[in-house]
Amino acid sequence: MAEESLRHSTYKDLSAFLRGVSTGWDPRSPLAAKAGIVLCWAGAHLGTRLGPDTWKELQGLLRALLGTEDLGQSLCLAEKHVLSALVAKGFPKGSSEDPTLGLIGLRGPGREVRQRLAEGGKQSSQVAFKILGRRLHAIDRATGQEGFDNRSEYIRAVALGQNRYHGALVKGAATLFWARSHVGDEIGPAEWLRLDGLLREHASTYLFPSRCLPEISPNTISETSSGISVRDPEIPGTAPGGQSLWQAGAHLLASSPEAISAETGLPLS
Repeated sequence: MAEESLRHSTYKDLSAFLRGVSTGWDPRSPLAAKAGIVLCWAGAHLGTRLGPDTWKELQGLLRALLGTEDLGQSLCLAEKHVLSALVAKGFPKGSSEDPTLGLIGLRGPGREVRQRLAEGGKQSSQVAFKILGRRLHAIDRATGQEGFDNRSEYIRAVALGQNRYHGALVKGAATLFWARSHVGDEIGPAEWLRLDGLLREHASTYLFPSRCLPEISPNTISETSSGISVRDPEIPGTAPGGQSLWQAGAHLLASSPEAISAETGLPLS
């Protein structure tokens, strides 16, 4: 997974990549972190009708971060890494729920994650690299501050995006699943309400809190289901939930909504 993030970065080798992310110099290099741009994009356009041009905008944003041309491939990569980071975090404190929260399907990006989960991490390998002086002190300080037992555990977590908040990863997984399911489609009220249903079910996040939605079926997340079904849907003119998507996306990107908006031109909701 780290090598896959490396291939979609500007680093020449894995040692340079690990030094960059572990010292805090470049925290957005992991693919799980770069996935945050999809949440920011969704937050910027939440509740509006989207056509092909808006999908091209997302394609350009992901191309700048991942170096990939195909939007579907970019979304699959991002979703796989967010799911992997979510699985690696394990069970939330006091929760008996599956750590995947039902967001891993039998096909698509979740298939590889499910296989790795079944193998119990047997594909993991060791990587050694040199780091001295102030950079080593920075890693030691961050290791203690973030509650990791040792440097290796900390470096592994930040390199794979596993040090992100659980809630942000869940929102990322749900939003990426939604975007991948609708890529290239015209997005209207029904599609936004499906995203709202996904986030209500899995992240207790209400994008349109003023609207009462019907009960969500247990099969909301599947490779064949598109989510909740509504008749003649209408959505409010303003979407307060956009701020929640912005905040989660900015957290994954280790930045702020304001900085990302200025960098990309995405309007803050």
